Amino acid sequence: MKYLDEKKLKRDPRVRSYKTKTGDKFYRVSFKRTIVGKPTPFEKQGFKTGYSASHWADEALHQAKLTNGKAKIVTVNEFYEQWFNSNIKSENWAPDTIKNFSDKFRLYILPRFGNYKLSDINKTIFQDFIDDMQSVERPNGYHGYSSRTIRTIKNYFGLMLDEAVDRELISVNRIKRTKIKDNVGVRNVDISLEKYNDAIDAAERILNPIELASFYLALFGLRHSEILGMKPKAIEQNILHVDHTRTMAAPKGRDATKTAASTREVPITLKMHNILMLAIQAAKTTYLENDKEFTNDSYFIVNKEARPLNYTGLNYYFDKVSAEIDFHIFPHLMRHAFATFASRVAKDPKDVANILGHTDIKMTQKYDNGTDQGKREVIDMMDRLAK
Repeated sequence: MKYLDEKKLKRDPRVRSYKTKTGDKFYRVSFKRTIVGKPTPFEKQGFKTGYSASHWADEALHQAKLTNGKAKIVTVNEFYEQWFNSNIKSENWAPDTIKNFSDKFRLYILPRFGNYKLSDINKTIFQDFIDDMQSVERPNGYHGYSSRTIRTIKNYFGLMLDEAVDRELISVNRIKRTKIKDNVGVRNVDISLEKYNDAIDAAERILNPIELASFYLALFGLRHSEILGMKPKAIEQNILHVDHTRTMAAPKGRDATKTAASTREVPITLKMHNILMLAIQAAKTTYLENDKEFTNDSYFIVNKEARPLNYTGLNYYFDKVSAEIDFHIFPHLMRHAFATFASRVAKDPKDVANILGHTDIKMTQKYDNGTDQGKREVIDMMDRLAK
């Protein structure tokens, strides 16, 4: 292509202005740099301003060094931005995954290591970081972040460093052998059968229909995202269809669960069905009071303004029950209680795994095949156990 009236910019020799046949003025980038011993051209045209052309030249050179060069000066911050955005652009991550990675890096990893060079990250400095995380004083009586949280942070950071190894920015991921203590900062997820029944009695006594429905959905092993995403169309007389979730990353909901196994059918009792029907009727009234339409596709775990509940709101319902029984309960605790008590009475542990939506049976037992009848027996047994 022939560029008319072409001129090299004095402030940036990588950029040239030119005119089209119609007389319009544009800018183009044209330069070469040697990266890992190989001359690499950078060419692009059609920029409307010289500044936008210079910005593209800077970014293109930077990305080329990150992707192809053994750039010893690349910082954790710089590589994280490139790595994170490339995974979003390629649609490798679901919305929840994007939020999880963003939160862990923004809150924990980048404040500590953001200005470090990738090549400076080693076992010693990361172990110091882990030790600090395990011993820091936190609100509400917690001492140290949980082993699970710290392990997640390590895994996320490790995934990014593995990618840096693949791109030959560093030779090895040096944090792999750092050690994390078990059972640090963990909330108590043990509950006696006595307290379990106390919680049920208190919930039935003090909670309104919508609150009680959310409590019972946790009692039947649903995750908080599955409870928050519950709709009338998911409920039949003896079956609960779990195939829709709501999370902080997807507040409008999505027709997807945590894993493929989490999309499931959970048997319910007549009592549970009646509780859910009362909640739906209460939600319908709440929608009407707020001049909102209620359909079979509406969320029914909502607040007084007919807004779908968030995780904090859901926890508040459980806090009300906790105050009654002088024992702290929360949604995951009741899911854990279901797994604990159901495993004791189930003929086939796989049936419990199927109800909970586990990908495999490691939380219950090795791989096995459950049955619909087996799931029904577990639910009936749990109903008798709670009386």
